[in-house]
Amino acid sequence: MIFRRWTNVFSFTFTQHIRSKGFRLSTLIVALVFLILIPVILLLTTAPGGSGAPVPCTADAVIVSDTTGLDFDWQTLGSLGCPDISYTAAPDLESALKDAGTNDRSLVLHIGQEAGSYTLTVILPENTALTQDDADSFSEALGSCFSAVLAQSAGLTADQLAALNAEVSSAVESGSDGAGADQALMEGLGMMVPYIVLMLLYFLILFYGQGVANSVILEKSSKLMDTFLVSIHPAAMIMGKLLAIAAAGIFQLLCWVAGIAGGFGAGILLLKLTSPGAEAAVVQIISSLSAATSLFSPAAGLTALAFVIAGFLMYCALSAIGGSLASKQEDLSSTNFLFSLALVVSFLVSLSTDTLNGGLSTGSSWVYYVPFTAVLTVPGRVLLGDLTIGQSLISLGLTLALTAVLILAAGKTYVLMSFWKGNPPSLKKLFNILVHSKSEKEKHRSV
Repeated sequence: MIFRRWTNVFSFTFTQHIRSKGFRLSTLIVALVFLILIPVILLLTTAPGGSGAPVPCTADAVIVSDTTGLDFDWQTLGSLGCPDISYTAAPDLESALKDAGTNDRSLVLHIGQEAGSYTLTVILPENTALTQDDADSFSEALGSCFSAVLAQSAGLTADQLAALNAEVSSAVESGSDGAGADQALMEGLGMMVPYIVLMLLYFLILFYGQGVANSVILEKSSKLMDTFLVSIHPAAMIMGKLLAIAAAGIFQLLCWVAGIAGGFGAGILLLKLTSPGAEAAVVQIISSLSAATSLFSPAAGLTALAFVIAGFLMYCALSAIGGSLASKQEDLSSTNFLFSLALVVSFLVSLSTDTLNGGLSTGSSWVYYVPFTAVLTVPGRVLLGDLTIGQSLISLGLTLALTAVLILAAGKTYVLMSFWKGNPPSLKKLFNILVHSKSEKEKHRSV
């Protein structure tokens, strides 16, 4: 069996890879960055008193300078929702600033009118004991109650004012409870999920695919190739190395995800201690994310995960061919161009077609069945239900079949290039060598 003893190569390569200093440092540093940076961001982006209640205004008086001629008793402003403090009218802004100078806990309110709209300006006088938070709190309260000021100025009665300020609630109902919210959430996810999956897979393949090529060429540069060729089939060696690098990459990714989860957990714990109300807001955000993931069926999630792994292995197998072609590390830049070309072209094709937006009926659905582009497009679409499980399984089968072919081709290329001298052959020349070696074997079998 050609894949016999591949587990020995897998365990050796995986152990050596995760024990390398670079792997351990990158895994630990990135996880720690997430673990530390996320709580810091949550704390910095949360205002003090994060319960949502405004900071109370501590001013004692407000001097009002009204240039619009509103017919309103400013002493009653406190009854409309503004701070219940002393309000005094001044003939102009200069007089208001002068009067405010006699009390270091006074604010100045200047009311003007431009192009048919009212402008409300809250001014902190010089040498005041008040803070910007006091001015902001008063300005926010004034903005919410100024419509009542205009209503009273227009001569509306108390009953008319109450009717004007009556709360109005609206709702959209559908045949099933929560269907409207789920539909809106799915529409938002439909725009984000395919692009997130595309970018994640692209950089994951780009980063770890090159590692497979470097691992395959290792025996050639370390003079261990002859031993490998005698003790294990090249296809088994390629598969063992490929799976080991992929497993190390997934392990590293899981460590980073654990760092992100730990960062959110630490951030929520700190917010509980400093701003309990803000902590509730963060929990609501996380709950909304949990609700979003609950919209994906388990079968779709498992199929998408299987497709991600299969596609990752397929591109790594393609990179293994580049490593098999090279005789030394310096050759990889030229021999691994097929991997780079296939990945970049597939990435651009996936972005240029409308398949990321669910374009099944517009003539671009072929990208779902070409393995190189399917890897980047199918997982997101099957999660959202735009592809059936049957369609995704057909695409998954094609991807797995191509992966097996590429692994066998990489092993065959490894053997043929074992004693190759000189520059790496072109793809055309390599194809001729493969065909020639196959015909020679058939001749020997017929003799």
